[in-house]
This record gives sequence, structure tokens and C-alpha cells, in this order.
Amino acid sequence: MQRIPIHKTLRNVAALRKLNCRASPFLRSHVDRSRIHTAKRYISAPAQPTLLSPKFTVPWLKALALRDHPSEAPPSPVAKEVKEKSLLTPKRMTDSYSSYTLEFGKDEWLVDSYVNSTGQLRLGTIFMDLDALAGVIAYKHAGEGPTIVTAAVDRISLLHPPTSFCDMELRGMVTWTSGRSSMEISLEVVAVEENKTVLTCQFTMVALDPVTKKATTINPLIVETAEEKRIFARGEERNQFKRALASTSLEKQAPNEEENPGSGVEMPPNIIYMADTQIQTTQIMQPQYRNRHVCRNNTLTHYSLAKGISKLTQLF
Repeated sequence: MQRIPIHKTLRNVAALRKLNCRASPFLRSHVDRSRIHTAKRYISAPAQPTLLSPKFTVPWLKALALRDHPSEAPPSPVAKEVKEKSLLTPKRMTDSYSSYTLEFGKDEWLVDSYVNSTGQLRLGTIFMDLDALAGVIAYKHAGEGPTIVTAAVDRISLLHPPTSFCDMELRGMVTWTSGRSSMEISLEVVAVEENKTVLTCQFTMVALDPVTKKATTINPLIVETAEEKRIFARGEERNQFKRALASTSLEKQAPNEEENPGSGVEMPPNIIYMADTQIQTTQIMQPQYRNRHVCRNNTLTHYSLAKGISKLTQLF
């Protein structure tokens, strides 16, 4: 099977979208007004609205009260939408395409939010944005009814580590669905001026019923062109590999002959078990980092992902 990098497909879709949106004065004026409004509120804040701008529907204190007294909570319009939705609408990959540009070259205060103590780009913060963008893409495909959660981040490929703060475009789309509740979203980060792909990754998102918290079926994906079929097939390959790997986990079954030959060979005295190298840390998440589903007892957010990526990058 011929393998075509997903970032080439995303680049083609991005070019088409730019042609369609170039002559949209309403969109430009709306973004300009948003930037001016943000700049007036905080002199030292980035002029560009971010993907992580608060989108809460309920204040935190009210959310706590509803959690402690769920019987007083009003009927959820989202749950009603899910209950009444009987037909699923097939959608194309390009229907969910979304992009967002971090204008580091124009906004020094935006850079201030993404820089580490040594003056380098914090990848953990970029992945907070990628997680938020993956959520936007997932809701474009599945609709506003279900609760969308991040199940996994797979295959992070850092192709060209950034050496300076240039404008970067984050973009992606749904490239695989299971036919049930899960979907794979392929994302990339591109240095705009050099037109160079910085990194690529895949997010696995799962749709849950907001009332029962169980998996709920999402819209199927239309796969038409030969390129889309190849991309979809690669997503299916990754899914099958993960399922096979999970089925042979040592947490579920005893080691096989290859893993534990039982030859009676004694281990040297300087052996260190992998479990002995484990390090744990506790992070207390404040309500300012909550996500849109906080009233549904789901407080895992982009914040947790950023902390994990930051720990990971310390290993290199």
C-alpha cells in the first residue's frame, strides 16, 4: 500500500480553504474587533484570541452547587438533542477541517504565553492548543450533542523542531471513524513563512452520552477519493495495532515463553526493574483550567495533556 503523508492532504485542504475565505471582509472585521476588545481588557495580554479562551456556560460556584445537588439541575438541552437524534448524517473528511494561526511574528505578548525560561517554545502549550483544536474538529463531525473526550494521543512526529518564534498554523480534520463512538483526528503544525511541517500527530477522540456517560454512535465518515481511502486505511491499521497490543498486555495475561523463558538463569546483581524507576507527581487543577464538561463530572482538560508533554520533553 502506497503511503501518502497526511500533512500533504491537510496542506491541499488548507490551500482550498484560503482561496474560499480570502474575500471575506465580515470574518476579518470580526477577528479585528475581537483582538481590539481583548487588548483593551488586558494591556499585557496577547491581542490574538486563543483556542483556550474560556467557553464556560456555568460559573464554578454554581457548578459545585449543581454537582452536590443534581436534582436541582435544569434539564439539559444537549441531552435532549442526543435523545431526539435518530438519524446520523454521513460527513466527509473535509467537512471537519479546521485551522488556527498563532501569530508569534506579530504579537510579542502571545510569545510570552508560549516561551519557557530559556527562551524556547514550550511544546506542552502547543499541545494544549492541539487538544483544543481536536475538540473543535470532533464537534464539527459529531455535532454538539455528545460529550467528546480525548482518549489518546498517538504517534507524535517532531519533524522540524522550531528554532524561532515565527507564525505557526495548527490544522487538522477527522481521518478515521470506528463506525461507533471513536474517531481519529490527524493534526499538524506548520511554520507559515517557511511552509515547513513542524510536527504531526493523531488524536483519538470518543463520544459519550452526556447523561449515561456511555459511548454513543457518531456520524459515519464518507471516504471517496483514492487518497482518502489510503488515509482511512492507515487509521484502521493503527486501531487494529492498538487493539492487538492491548489484548497481549501483561496486565491481562501472564508472560509468554519469549517474554519469560523460565530457563532458570539468575539475573545479575546490578539489574534494576522498570517499575522501580517510576516517578509520580500530583498536580492540583484549579477551576480556571476546567473544560466545557465540568458540570458532567469530567474535569480532565488540556492542562493535564500539557503537563504530560512537558514531562516527556524533559527526557530528550
